[in-house]
Amino acid sequence: MKSVDFSNNYHKIVQSLIVRTEDKDKYKTIDDFKGKKVAAQKGSTQQDFIKEKMPGSEFKGLSKVTDIVLDLKNKKVEAAVLEEPIAKAYVSKNPDLAISDVDVKGNENGYAIAIKKDNKELLDSINKTLDRLTKDGSINKFMEEMVKEEAE
Repeated sequence: MKSVDFSNNYHKIVQSLIVRTEDKDKYKTIDDFKGKKVAAQKGSTQQDFIKEKMPGSEFKGLSKVTDIVLDLKNKKVEAAVLEEPIAKAYVSKNPDLAISDVDVKGNENGYAIAIKKDNKELLDSINKTLDRLTKDGSINKFMEEMVKEEAE
């Protein structure tokens, strides 16, 4: 098994729970989703969130975010867990969807770059570049553009 080192995190992942606008007031806490289907992408941190933080809910894994949103709109699931920027983009384009007031904070992760173990020079160079791109806002701008494209 190969070992790797990871760069500094360059993008923080914050989860959001989206529901149909008509059901927004129906769900006040995580417990309200017990026995309900909640969708997320298969193999994602959102899947892990549902399984770990939403006990009693039924996970439905789909490959594409567009399919997750369609299942929510078509009442095949009661909610979906998405990364916050993606959730906001879909909600802004779909007035029948809303970001739930249910608190899903506390499961923040981040993106990092994996490189071959023990290559300190490369790791230092990557971290220096990531720090510069984070400070000048380039990474956030790039992520915002990616999210816009995803929701269109």
